[in-house]
Amino acid sequence: MVSGELRALVLAGGKSQRMGKDKGDLIYYKEPQKIHVAKQIQNLGLETFISLREGQKQEKGYAYILDSHKEMGPLTGLLTAFEMHRGAWLCVGCDYPFLQDLHLQKLLKKRDKSMFATVFKDKNTGFLIPTLAIYEASFFEVLIENIAKDQFSLLQMLKTNPCTIIPVSGKAFTSVDTKQDYERIIRKLHFPKGNR
Repeated sequence: MVSGELRALVLAGGKSQRMGKDKGDLIYYKEPQKIHVAKQIQNLGLETFISLREGQKQEKGYAYILDSHKEMGPLTGLLTAFEMHRGAWLCVGCDYPFLQDLHLQKLLKKRDKSMFATVFKDKNTGFLIPTLAIYEASFFEVLIENIAKDQFSLLQMLKTNPCTIIPVSGKAFTSVDTKQDYERIIRKLHFPKGNR
């Protein structure tokens, strides 16, 4: 068991029911989004893994962590990752196509290791964003305690435990969850003048 070192996890194991297809395999920038995000994080110098369910497509040349528990939302991938490496994890969802290196750098810069987690909060909605967060090693015990009570919401765990909260705003922090969202983003990316 390795501890103390920050690793990164690209969360791509969701069922993407509203999208109708695997969000990690959607292409915004000439390659599957889960690979694009993994490369973004690797550029920051972090050992990076991609979290998947059994049976999801794996691209060569990347490290994967396959969910070893029943489906419990984003918590499933994080729990499996903690069981592999009991250190801290930077978790990044694969459904934020406008997220840039500077946003991840801000999360790393604001990290407070004395807290259970460091997480972005959307100024517009007031919601914490559990899939854009750093979870310290101490958060593993929070997971275990809540799972024992059949409580699987990362959002609720963040709300009820000491965390560093970073208020943010902008399209970078808006997730793409439906086919209509995806098509709209693709039009903006590839035909920007026509969408002004």
